[in-house]
Amino acid sequence: MTEFEIECQILSELWMNYRDEEAFQEFIEYNDIGLPLAHYVADGLIRKSALEAVAITYISDTYNLLFEMLGMIVTHEYTSFEDLLAAADSE
Repeated sequence: MTEFEIECQILSELWMNYRDEEAFQEFIEYNDIGLPLAHYVADGLIRKSALEAVAITYISDTYNLLFEMLGMIVTHEYTSFEDLLAAADSE
């Protein structure tokens, strides 16, 4: 997977598995465009090559905001949302 696809996978996992968690409600409501777009890419419904530049920006901004919300520096070493949460807990 490309770096972009991994970012989409992480955001998709958050959106699908944690959208009912109170801790993420505000983030999910604010990113009501970037999260579904990332999910569509992660599930293979849309290819990155088919996305407009503005859609890619929405996804990238959502990914960066996730790290900001967690108080972390953006790195691309994570392969899942659970990995990212574990790293956030250890900081």
